Parts: sequence; C-alpha cells; structure tokens
Amino acid sequence: MKKNVMTFLVCVLLAIGIYFVISILNLNPPKPSITVEDSKVEVVQGSYCWKGLITAQCVDSISPPELIKHHDLKPVVVSPKAKLKIDFHHEPLENSLGVDRWISNPRN
Repeated sequence: MKKNVMTFLVCVLLAIGIYFVISILNLNPPKPSITVEDSKVEVVQGSYCWKGLITAQCVDSISPPELIKHHDLKPVVVSPKAKLKIDFHHEPLENSLGVDRWISNPRN
C-alpha cells in the first residue's frame, strides 16, 4: 500500500515538474482571454517579440487588417463605458505587455 502511495506521489511531482519546465521554456507569448460585459471576444496572435528563459524570438505576421480578414473576425460593438476584461492563464510580469490601437476610420 505504501509503495502505491509513494509511486503516485512521485508521478504527481514529476507531472508538476514537467509542467513547470514547459511553462518556463514556452517560446510563445500567452494568449489572453478577453470578455466585454460577459461576452467573449475572439483574439488572434499578431506580430510579437517574446523572451523565454533560454531563447528569445521576434515573429512578424500579416498586418492587423489582413489578420482580421484572414480569420474572418467580426467587430465587437460596445458602449463607450463598457468594461473590458483581459485574463491570462499565467499572470504576465508587470510592464511586460504593450497594446497598439488601430483605428480604421479616424475622425477629422
């Protein structure tokens, strides 16, 4: 019985260790989950630079308007005072994220 419990505990600790190592070595930035007034907003990955523990990389993608077309994204219309909530599976480090705002029809 004790041998089974020890084997189980070793397996659990090994799984946790593997998960931890994989998350540290992750080469891709985390994908956020975005909601506006309890409605989920679809997100896609654009260009990014990401520094992991061992490696760093910058990846260029097509422009935001082309990403929208390619993924057939529909605009999300919300009220001006709507609250946008951005969640990550793992909390990013402070000052490690940036946002670019693209306006397709700027007002004069």
